[in-house]
Amino acid sequence: MRTFSVDMIPGGSQTAIACNQFERGDVWAFALYYNGGRFQIPAGATVAINGTKNDKAAFEVSASVADNTVIVTVTEQMTAAAGKCVAELMVVDGSTVLYTANFYLLIEPAAVQGDTVPSEIPSTIVDKDGNVYVQSKQVLPTDGEAGEVLTSDGNGGVYWSAVGEILTPDYNSLSF
Repeated sequence: MRTFSVDMIPGGSQTAIACNQFERGDVWAFALYYNGGRFQIPAGATVAINGTKNDKAAFEVSASVADNTVIVTVTEQMTAAAGKCVAELMVVDGSTVLYTANFYLLIEPAAVQGDTVPSEIPSTIVDKDGNVYVQSKQVLPTDGEAGEVLTSDGNGGVYWSAVGEILTPDYNSLSF
């Protein structure tokens, strides 16, 4: 669980939360403050977090309150668009918004985007013994020919080793 402090004073200092694109399932706890002291969430009030992502789509997530702390489970929609997102924590009584506080989500882009084309065969495979197999037409000759292969030195490094004959590994039968 990650814990954050949020200032309930309008225009007060705004919390910035660094997270990853498509992050979900993490639990965030918000300690609310007002004038330097803990903010008391009124009995019976509910809390929600909403915001507008960089793709201009909005999200809203219900939160719970435990020991005067707001608890929220991150949803994929909260972090679907990379970039800076303004979010708002709302304390609500029925249909009346009692208090709000803004904060920022600084959403780092995912390393692999949803529209990325997956590789059919990995370019490098390390087997359970630390042997490294490289699929590269510039490096490996065809089956049955001599050449060089990139090999693990067992200490985290690799080196080129000469081999008399290259046999293409059966990628489907490698166990890790």
